Amino acid sequence: VLQNDYSMIHEFNVFLVNETTKEVVKKTIRDSYPTYQREINVHQCAIPLDIAPYQNYTVYVQLLSTDAKKIQLKLLETHHFYQTYFDELWFWSAHLGFVICMIIVQLVFLLVTKERNFLLYVLFLLGYLSVAIIGGFGIIDVIMWPDNYWLQRYGIVLAVVLSNTLGVLFYTYALRLKSVSPILHRLLLIEGVLSVVLSIWIYIAPSIMSPNVYSCTLIFVFFCLISISCIISYKKGNPSAIYYLFGTIAYFVGILIQLIWTLSYVHPNIFVINSMHIGSMLEMIFFTWALAHDYQRTRKGRE
Repeated sequence: VLQNDYSMIHEFNVFLVNETTKEVVKKTIRDSYPTYQREINVHQCAIPLDIAPYQNYTVYVQLLSTDAKKIQLKLLETHHFYQTYFDELWFWSAHLGFVICMIIVQLVFLLVTKERNFLLYVLFLLGYLSVAIIGGFGIIDVIMWPDNYWLQRYGIVLAVVLSNTLGVLFYTYALRLKSVSPILHRLLLIEGVLSVVLSIWIYIAPSIMSPNVYSCTLIFVFFCLISISCIISYKKGNPSAIYYLFGTIAYFVGILIQLIWTLSYVHPNIFVINSMHIGSMLEMIFFTWALAHDYQRTRKGRE
């Protein structure tokens, strides 16, 4: 919806050009308001623009007036329509339910075993839960902070940084990097600190980068380091590291598919759109397997 906030305009016409089909649609005040009779003094009008998905458009605005005026145009409303919206919403809800169930299961394991691994994994899952909630269809934005544009735009960055920091603590302990590879241990700790420090750009220069680009870059660097750490830990005699590697790859592939889709190289469908959710659920299954394997080896060692 294109709105003109300036009154006393003699004529206000909009030409919508479909760059793909070259179709030109002219919108006038009379088209938008059938009951409008006058051709002068258009007061703060608004004209809806009907556009189709995956099409590029150019909008030309024609204003007729007898004297110079400062014209202020703005996009009043933007509505997004998805054919598979409800399917995606159910998938996202099922994914959230799966994460919550995994957190409950890990809490039970923590209470029974008193193992530090389970505690760190619960914290990691809580960090990831924040990413899944804040990044899901804007539902939380509407419920929690409907009028706070800053949180709607940059909340995902804070959630990703939190998840990244907790993930560093979990992986370094689970993969025993302090003894297996001190260099990777230090690199992961540095990466965790830098993710927090560099995120201050959202306060200093919020327009310098897209929140999604920063979040994807942070996740990409994190999982590259984790994949290398899993391989080295496995080669140094930690058999559970192979399960962490499989889980990491599953989630990483989901992130890559999301990124390729964002760059418009893949046509979206329900599996592409939810690739990150699918990857994360596979990751949690592999991680639970790895934690159970770790506990079994630790118990046998104690016996």
